[in-house]
Amino acid sequence: MRAYSVFEPPVLPGTLEEDAESVVFIKHGWSLFALVLPVIWMLVRKLWWVLLAYIILALAIQLTSFVAPMLLTVALSVALALILMVEAGQLRLESMAAKGYREVA
Repeated sequence: MRAYSVFEPPVLPGTLEEDAESVVFIKHGWSLFALVLPVIWMLVRKLWWVLLAYIILALAIQLTSFVAPMLLTVALSVALALILMVEAGQLRLESMAAKGYREVA
């Protein structure tokens, strides 16, 4: 069974139909799309700060390949991808809260 959080924008537009269209549903749990295409997932979800942090971490991991064994670089890259996949829902929840949306359910 899937669980969702429901968010309302900070200022509701006015009519009931506009209110219903502005509500955002966010699924709890992991995201396969965030694992397979993380940069595109972050761009589509407008997670700009998360994207910046991801790029910085990915570059740092790639720089380790100059001083560490390749196996360590691969393990760190896989770990970063799995963490992003598992925390995808939570990242979206925190992003909505930072934008002023309030959780209603």
